[in-house]
Amino acid sequence: MALSDPFSQTFVLIASDDVTEIPVAVADVNEFILYSVKTVINYGAQIGSSFILLLVLVCMTPSARFLKLSQWLHIAALTVNIIRMVLLTVFFTSSWNEFYTFFAGDYSRVAPQDLQCSVASEIASLALFIMVQAVLGLQAWATVNLLPAVWKWSSVLLSACVSFAAIGIRVASAVGQIRFILTLSYTPSVLVALLTSVMGGVSIFYYCALFNVKLVSHLVKNRSFLPTRRGLSAVEVLVITNGILMIIPVTFAGFGWRNWQAFEPGSLALTSVILFLPLGTLIAQRIATPESYYEVKARHQTCTGRSDMPFKDISQIGSDATESNAATSTVTSRIEAGRSRVAIDPIDLELRRLDGYDAEMGVVRVNREFDRREDRV
Repeated sequence: MALSDPFSQTFVLIASDDVTEIPVAVADVNEFILYSVKTVINYGAQIGSSFILLLVLVCMTPSARFLKLSQWLHIAALTVNIIRMVLLTVFFTSSWNEFYTFFAGDYSRVAPQDLQCSVASEIASLALFIMVQAVLGLQAWATVNLLPAVWKWSSVLLSACVSFAAIGIRVASAVGQIRFILTLSYTPSVLVALLTSVMGGVSIFYYCALFNVKLVSHLVKNRSFLPTRRGLSAVEVLVITNGILMIIPVTFAGFGWRNWQAFEPGSLALTSVILFLPLGTLIAQRIATPESYYEVKARHQTCTGRSDMPFKDISQIGSDATESNAATSTVTSRIEAGRSRVAIDPIDLELRRLDGYDAEMGVVRVNREFDRREDRV
């Protein structure tokens, strides 16, 4: 019998009881493969971005910043996120994702190491969620410090309630998921899973609104995104950059309310938070201090030049010459040394040529001119 559409045909799987038939459509198989591939690409992108930002934080952050708790929280959150995403990616190569296991719903042959890997990924996800709430709380504290006392402590209390409620529900959800993984018989509560998604989104929405308070007040006061004549402080720049960048995690959190095909916005919401908060801190540091340490050091070396003789010895030479004269004398010393090759003054080169001085010798030359004056009474 000829098929009208071979792409829409259905085949049958026999369950482990040798009786139950499980019909599987070709379209379902295509969707299964497509979801796995797209999700792995998504997880791989998150692993790469987290790893790159972790290297940036470790290599480009000034050493003084490592004394702050927020910096270590950022580094720890990025490290845990890399571990979490690797464990979630391994799921698609485990026995959980085998063809018959998925379509028959028979998890009796899931390998023990795959069960342990799933438990570890759930624990890593819970740890990351707690770290995200802690990082958001620290950033919120920097924000509300700019507000009056009444608004500041009210915001602190509300932030604590939102974070602790979200963490408590997330812990309950993690316990249910781990129990299901270990027993393969326990059914997690749908209500707890729904509340976890709701509180996770609410916490991100709340902190984004809190970060944008300063930005909105700046817009209302100055009618512009640009800073005022007095400029912006480092804390103000941090609040504004975090407020703008937090719009991206809010977008992913909003996507979580819809059932997307072959797209998982939930993991992106947490990853984007731990990516953009440290990035906002780096941007604020750069805007608040436009000149880096190396730029200042290079300019200082260019202006002062190099000298092989200490300045202390030069000053002693001049002082000995003045003390040996009975009459009033003025000593003028000119120090010439080989300048850095970064910037060479043409006038200085001409003076060196007239004095018969080789710039490559690196020798300090002191010229003294004595102006003798005699005061008559």
